[in-house]
Amino acid sequence: MKIIKKNTAATFFSLLLFFSLFTAPASAAVGGANLKVTIVETNPYPAKIGEYLTLTIQVENIGGDKADNVDIQIVPQYPFSLDSEANAVKNVGVLYPGRTATKEFHLFVDKDAKKGVRSIDVRTKTGKDSPWSEKKIDIRIGTETFNSKGTVELKEFISDPKVFMPGDRGTVTVTLTNTATTPTVTIDGTDYDTNARIQAAVLRPTSDGIIVLDAPYADMGLLGPGDSIKLTFNVKVAEDAPEGTHNFELAIEGNSFDYNCKKSIPLKVDASNIRLISSKELTMINGKATVEFDVANT
Repeated sequence: MKIIKKNTAATFFSLLLFFSLFTAPASAAVGGANLKVTIVETNPYPAKIGEYLTLTIQVENIGGDKADNVDIQIVPQYPFSLDSEANAVKNVGVLYPGRTATKEFHLFVDKDAKKGVRSIDVRTKTGKDSPWSEKKIDIRIGTETFNSKGTVELKEFISDPKVFMPGDRGTVTVTLTNTATTPTVTIDGTDYDTNARIQAAVLRPTSDGIIVLDAPYADMGLLGPGDSIKLTFNVKVAEDAPEGTHNFELAIEGNSFDYNCKKSIPLKVDASNIRLISSKELTMINGKATVEFDVANT
């Protein structure tokens, strides 16, 4: 049996370039600045009771205009508290359309906190005089321990496109499999089931220039012996990312601490895959010629 989980995202990326033989006035951007907020990492994950955690928040300008002065504010609720109230607001500055920025916040988890999912509010605004926009996010606290003996392994990974070019967006899909072959196993005279739980799956970049656009997966349920699950992460390569092989770390939280694992996943970046394809014939309007190309990642 196979289970497929996929975050909503565009899996095909096309960029149109317009080349003019003469200077022409710039066209106005469509729409205003619009910020998308994503929690890209909680470290450690899950958060540990009575300890600090680092929360990495990413903002992306998905609007048509630049954001003049972006601020990010954390509004914690029990059992979370900031390391300092002075660090509640962090400034990003100017954020142009299509660009992303990340900021880290440090939160303490109260020693009397209970295991489970708790919420905090993240606020953003695009400029000094702009109103705050608020988003509630969930943070998982604590790790459950189960006696099941199934083991989760990384069976395969697929990147789309296979080779990224600087500025590309795409996906990394991993297939996780419960390697158990029988329903039960006997250890020291005690029978245990061989189900495998995926309590969390986190994809983290370990190289500069690559970005994970999604929050971690959590509470993915049970995998029976031989069962598989596919998880898809949306990723982005920065425009100034160096060519070569970059790496992600896939951290999997299983039945208990002894069943946790980390795997390295490579991602190839190569600008030589770029090919310009003429999408329309050259046109002449009032003495100005315009050629339209598609930039294809081949």
